Amino acid sequence: MLFVFFIVASCNKKKGQEPYGKLLAKVYDQELYASEVRNALVEFKSPEDSILAVKEFVNAWIRQTILLHKAEN
Repeated sequence: MLFVFFIVASCNKKKGQEPYGKLLAKVYDQELYASEVRNALVEFKSPEDSILAVKEFVNAWIRQTILLHKAEN
């Protein structure tokens, strides 16, 4: 399920499009911004849950981006 999201999210980014929010991660030529994470996650009851979810999301995005890059090469 996350795999499909990452493919869709990476395809939705257009060149020249202004990113919104803070840059959270950059892998090769791909960038992940706070607004993308915010749109992908649901609201949590506690700040600790939100922080953990964002960390897991970013780490998964980094791993997936590296795997896709290596597969393309």
